Amino acid sequence: MVNFYDFIYDLETFGFFDFFLPFLLVFTIIFALLEKTKIFGKDSNNEPKTNINLTIAFITGLVVIVQTDITFLINQYLSKMALFIIIALIFMLTIGIFGADPEKGFSGWIFNAAVLVSILAVLWALTPSYYGPYGLELPYWLYITPEAKSWLLIVGFFILAISLVGRKPKQQDKGFWISTEKGLKGREQ
Repeated sequence: MVNFYDFIYDLETFGFFDFFLPFLLVFTIIFALLEKTKIFGKDSNNEPKTNINLTIAFITGLVVIVQTDITFLINQYLSKMALFIIIALIFMLTIGIFGADPEKGFSGWIFNAAVLVSILAVLWALTPSYYGPYGLELPYWLYITPEAKSWLLIVGFFILAISLVGRKPKQQDKGFWISTEKGLKGREQ
């Protein structure tokens, strides 16, 4: 009886992941673009010339898979982007669990707490689970040198200072100044 691991291993040894899937991806994307844009003209029924589009997409797919560097880049890029998309979706789901509603707007302490918990959850999920107490050790790419910590503090201080100085006055303040200005104009007359 063949198990799933042997099946995947057989597909890998046949070059399914290195050649067939990149070929299929390039072929599908090129064919869809040619069908949509109708670059090579239209037939009598105002439809794209599918036979020409099919041939061009097939040849382009074959040319791409011959270049092993390109197929390696495609495989690396797609796996990393798939991981990023999964992380982004789970991040949004985690924020939604805490009651963040896009129709009501993204503000308030509940939304801020949801974002903070979601960021911590993503970091915790990306850490190796076998190191540290309860798998809470940071990954190697998050370790910060003392010099970087001081630069982060300096940059954070300047961002805080700029945000506090550049803040618009509240409505109460505007009302006070408008009423004061009207009162002063009334006294001048």
